[in-house]
Amino acid sequence: MFGFAEEFLSILLKQPVKLELAFVESEADVAYNYI
Repeated sequence: MFGFAEEFLSILLKQPVKLELAFVESEADVAYNYI
């Protein structure tokens, strides 16, 4: 699912979005650990 979303977004934005996805996931992990 994530692979499909990443490819779809990369096509829309015409640029890779791996860094953005990784950042969002890391932020979610930090928020989860904080709670």
